[in-house]
Amino acid sequence: MDPDAATIDQRLARGAKTRRAITRRAVDVASMEGLNGLSIGRLATDLGLSKSGVQTLFGTKEQLQLASIECAREMFTEAVVKPALSADHGVARLRALVERWLVYAETPLFPGGCFWVANYADFDSRPGLVRDTLFGESPLA
Repeated sequence: MDPDAATIDQRLARGAKTRRAITRRAVDVASMEGLNGLSIGRLATDLGLSKSGVQTLFGTKEQLQLASIECAREMFTEAVVKPALSADHGVARLRALVERWLVYAETPLFPGGCFWVANYADFDSRPGLVRDTLFGESPLA
């Protein structure tokens, strides 16, 4: 393997790992303070990173918000939806889905409780990509 290619691969892997850490922290913050409470500077401080490094990975606050929604959606799917898919079709699967959702509601994945409840009210009447993605109406969703 070309030494330059190996360096680029390592840099990309580090960038992806850092992006995941930032996005995960952003989900926690958004569950407590809403997506409007996110800032690149705050996340940089929380994680001991440079503000410019965080901005390089996300570009804008909107991109950070979109990444946070996607991360929260993936976590919810892993905790609630995927486990229920192993149940038989029909009532058994519906029951499994409801049971998993109740566990999620009782022991939320996020420190502020339900990510969706924390953010729907702020965006339900705002047009835009963040609102559309949050409500699952975006091509990104």
